[in-house]
Amino acid sequence: MPKENIADFRLTDLDRKIWSEELERFVPRRIFDTHTHLWSNAFTTSKTVSNNDWLERQTDFEELRNLLQALYPRRRVDVLTFALPVIGVDYDRMNRWVATELKSAPNSRGAMLVTPETPPATIKTMVKECGFAAIKVYHHYATAGSVGVSGYFTPAQMEIADELKLAVVLHCRNG
Repeated sequence: MPKENIADFRLTDLDRKIWSEELERFVPRRIFDTHTHLWSNAFTTSKTVSNNDWLERQTDFEELRNLLQALYPRRRVDVLTFALPVIGVDYDRMNRWVATELKSAPNSRGAMLVTPETPPATIKTMVKECGFAAIKVYHHYATAGSVGVSGYFTPAQMEIADELKLAVVLHCRNG
């Protein structure tokens, strides 16, 4: 039975009605969600900056799985997941934690959260050791004033992603 009271998420009677009347027959039995997040405050540092409530929402893979079961009853849901893009965290430990969380989900995949400062050699090592299928770049980390993809990660990082045949998950913003 899926857990329906997850953090600030509550299924309502209206949600259940919409599911049964409009979505149950439409949504496929197998789903692959390509954009999910995990988070733990264990990776914050004295340099951590967050201007929203992300730091209040602890979400390990079990919590995510419970949420997905509540949202998609009687469905098999696998994911591509990565850590929340918080500035100034211990990225190495956080990325390794994401990979560890996924060990119980053989059909799900992890993406390594990468900033423009992440050394390409670190990407290569982490992919080899942790089995990441993608790198996740984010506008919070992009070069100030940049609106092009090149502001999100470096040419050397792009080369490593290409060499390792990694997907690149972009989260772009206008302006």
